[in-house]
Amino acid sequence: MLLTLFLVFCSTALLVAGVGMLFVRQQSRSVERLMTEQIAAALVAGGAGEQELSILKDSSLSGIGPLQRMLLRFRAGGKLKRLLEQADMKMKTGTLVLLIAVCSMVGFLLCLGFRLGILASMAAGVLGGFLPVLVVMRIRTRRFRRFEAQFPDAIDLLSRAIRAGHAFNTGIKMIADEIPAPVGKEFQRVFEEQNFGLPLKAALLNLLERVKLLDLKLFVVAVLIQRQSGGNLAELLGKISQTIR
Repeated sequence: MLLTLFLVFCSTALLVAGVGMLFVRQQSRSVERLMTEQIAAALVAGGAGEQELSILKDSSLSGIGPLQRMLLRFRAGGKLKRLLEQADMKMKTGTLVLLIAVCSMVGFLLCLGFRLGILASMAAGVLGGFLPVLVVMRIRTRRFRRFEAQFPDAIDLLSRAIRAGHAFNTGIKMIADEIPAPVGKEFQRVFEEQNFGLPLKAALLNLLERVKLLDLKLFVVAVLIQRQSGGNLAELLGKISQTIR
């Protein structure tokens, strides 16, 4: 019995992590790949490295030592951590993994108690274990939708600030102060990362890691290219805002 429970837990954890990562992947792969190549080229040209990108990132996945070491060993731990960051949840990755295990066991034991058979019980365990991931993904989706709705106004504010003679970094701070969360909160992090010494290019790349949206990628690529080639940034931002709307 204990061996069966252990096998159910292991298989459920692996399946939930694998299926969850498929849902985490974004749509429009070809467009995103092109934008990612543009960003990578800009970062290489600017010399942003891994050490620069790691500023303000917390590597703690769990307060439990063995669980922390296990999550650091597997890539799924980092992906679940990123999912929680994108949903703006304060929960530790280890807590999410424990919730997956508990829900999986509950589903398995309930079906086993009703004598529905071992296969049905294992299926219920998998579905139960996937439930916490679905909840987090739902919260992330709603947050991304709010970000999309607010983002054009944020770009317009940045464009007006630049036309008024303010620096780009000052415009970022204005967005953080005047636009509500989630846009204001994310741009506040961009501003704080720059104050800690992180280059703008790396701070924008970190923003893309937290908010996986095509509209934001268009904005970041345009800003990075403009900073290399020059041009009227305020006019460019106005066109981006119109395109997004």
